[in-house]
Amino acid sequence: MLFCAYIAHNREKLKTLGVTVMIKTITAYTGEIDFVEEAVNEIAQQLDLANSLMKNSVGIITCFAEFIDSGVVAAICELLPFDAIGMTCLAAATNGTAEQTVLTVSVLTSDDVNFAASVSRPFDSGFKPQITDVYAEAEAKLGEKPKLVVAILPLTMDFAGDDLVFELDRVSGGIPIFGTLTGDHTMDYHLSQTIYNGESDKRTMAIIAVSGNIEPEYRIAAMPLGAMTKQQLVITKSQGSVLMEVNGRPLSDFYESVGLTKSIEQGGYNALPFAIDFNDGTVPVARGIIATTPEGYAICAGLMPEGATLMMGRLEKEDVIKTSRSLAKELAAGSALEGKAALMFSCLGRNNVLGADLLAELEAVETELSAAMPFSLSYSGGEICPVGSADGTLKNRFHNESIIACIF
Repeated sequence: MLFCAYIAHNREKLKTLGVTVMIKTITAYTGEIDFVEEAVNEIAQQLDLANSLMKNSVGIITCFAEFIDSGVVAAICELLPFDAIGMTCLAAATNGTAEQTVLTVSVLTSDDVNFAASVSRPFDSGFKPQITDVYAEAEAKLGEKPKLVVAILPLTMDFAGDDLVFELDRVSGGIPIFGTLTGDHTMDYHLSQTIYNGESDKRTMAIIAVSGNIEPEYRIAAMPLGAMTKQQLVITKSQGSVLMEVNGRPLSDFYESVGLTKSIEQGGYNALPFAIDFNDGTVPVARGIIATTPEGYAICAGLMPEGATLMMGRLEKEDVIKTSRSLAKELAAGSALEGKAALMFSCLGRNNVLGADLLAELEAVETELSAAMPFSLSYSGGEICPVGSADGTLKNRFHNESIIACIF
């Protein structure tokens, strides 16, 4: 099997070129679900842990849900001599593959970057104490304030993704948060699970706190600007993630005025996301529509606060592939000689508009990045990525309909 350990095999060469390798990233994958020993052997051969690891290491796993049921996930976590977090997903890509029934492993290892992983108690009747405790545990393990938190949150209808991100932002003191909500291949996402050291749960969150010599970069791509309507709308009535009125009129009136009523009635809202501006100096973020109510309200995949400004977009198959390929080309242009790697997530809503061409986005990114740098790209139930603000600082945001990247 193909895999990418470019940095591992070229570390001394990079030193002679004056490149500082802060984090070395090694990626591996297997498509073997049923035969546990064969799957473990494939991953072990690709990672070559005896010769690849530096002082501190952590793992990130993404997989089709059946890899948990078959015991492959638990066995691979047993193989790894360090903590690993992960999640189920619809499909994934890494160096050498873009598939649906695949398990990927990304190992981050470094001499001067520290990692601390932790898992929460289940989110049952609430989530705030669990988030407080899981962050405090990770920071205590780390022994210092982290510079980055990589978070995998549960996909649940009980709590909005924004609420979870805002709470983690609060308890961490605004440290950059990058990550995702879980997902899977089912219609109601009932197999979505978080992974921590071989154990899995539908209701927990797992995080990695990162400190030391690290300067991560963040990239986001959503709808092409040309796909948005020029008409700006103001949310005048909403309830959490339910959008009721814009510009003082029912949302259904707006759909009718721009000729979208038929598309909405036929369930075509996956291709009709919003861009929302919080009017706080940060860049707008994408918001997907996941359902409509009998009253004509839009149930969105994130908070829709009153007073925020909206633009209506249109997302089609060509847009998904174009934006992802463009982002991948941008990352590849940085060159593997800079010692960079990318952790990436793309929204399930983007996949929905691909139709039968399920792997088109993953294949586009794999084609552009596989030879250039280690990377992992998985489908997400909601994306978490910092955005820039007017004062030059980063603000943590929950996104929909977007592809995001954290570059180490």
